[in-house]
Amino acid sequence: MTRRKRWSFWMPPLEHPPILAMDDLYRGLLSDSGRVVLWGILITALSLIASGAYAMSVALGFCIATLLVAYLLGIFFKPNVVLRREFPDQAMEGSVLNYRIEVTNNGRRTARQLIIEERGLVPELRPTSQPAEITAIPPGESRWVTLKLNCLRRGVYSLDRLQVSSVLPTGFTKVGRVERIQCKIVVLPSFSVIRVPKLIADSNPRKGQGIANGTVGQSSEFLSVRQWRSGDQLRDVHWRSTARTGELIAKEFQSELSVQSILFLDLEARSAADEVKVDRVISFAASVVKQGVMHQYGIELIATCRTGLIEATIQNHQDFELSMEALAGAESVSRNDWAALEMIVKAQDRVQLIILVFTKWDKVRSEMVKDLRSRGYLIWLRVEGESRLSEEVQSDEMIEVFA
Repeated sequence: MTRRKRWSFWMPPLEHPPILAMDDLYRGLLSDSGRVVLWGILITALSLIASGAYAMSVALGFCIATLLVAYLLGIFFKPNVVLRREFPDQAMEGSVLNYRIEVTNNGRRTARQLIIEERGLVPELRPTSQPAEITAIPPGESRWVTLKLNCLRRGVYSLDRLQVSSVLPTGFTKVGRVERIQCKIVVLPSFSVIRVPKLIADSNPRKGQGIANGTVGQSSEFLSVRQWRSGDQLRDVHWRSTARTGELIAKEFQSELSVQSILFLDLEARSAADEVKVDRVISFAASVVKQGVMHQYGIELIATCRTGLIEATIQNHQDFELSMEALAGAESVSRNDWAALEMIVKAQDRVQLIILVFTKWDKVRSEMVKDLRSRGYLIWLRVEGESRLSEEVQSDEMIEVFA
């Protein structure tokens, strides 16, 4: 029987601390010139409080009036345009995400001096430069602009506020509209540089016997028929069903390989330093899973996150994509249920290798390693932040990581 896959996804809350919310308003409503005027208001107000001079009162009133008048006049230049994102659904942690926005002028007059930017961004996604600008769009025409976001941390995020505004006529304020265009973005964890031959290739007993297109070995036990898929071989055609239906029908066989190794992730974190270790654990896990798929090596991924259990068999590229999204959104737990996790590990059949990736080394984790070793499992271990462990761990059980 095929093992049932269970995936856990986490959508981080769009929390906006007060400082972040103020920064969003500051950048979303004021142009560069308007920000200069705002700082002039603040400096003048402080000077007025300190001195009480009449000249300072006049300057303060003038600056405030300038921004108010600029905003009121800008209402008459509010652009009548429609926005559309052309958005990739994935990015990599630590990279810059480039995506395009189509701006279409639905008004009767030329839209000028437009500024397009994201609003309500979470701290993990930050703009890398000034907002995109368009000088003019005639009625009925479209223009494309490119926005850039710096993806600071892995996760599954939602962008739902895209603003288009104009700085006319004064150039001090931005007046426009915010469109609720919701879009999910998956920021994948970064990859560590690992010794692939040691971790995957050399431990693969079926090395060189894999089947093309990332499929895992099959037995001769016939299961059923199904629709033809890209990558199926001619020998798998079920000719009788094909002749009856007039469409290509393929035979499906029982998989003879369930899982060859377990990748166990410790996502326990009780401090900010532990959270950094969790991110490194996930980065390492992503690298192992990637190499496992490349070498056609079945891996069972097991971990607990705040939303529940991640348990999945990864054997092909489709499994890899799902596992990467699960790892991207995995959130740490304050305490692991070690008894339940050990039961899950021991329940796996035909396992040859257990890769343990811990955030720390203590008595509980040490006892788990001893118990698994006593049962005859081949153990490979990595502990984040620990370059040397006690004599309980053998040197050939430690995983070498270069980055």
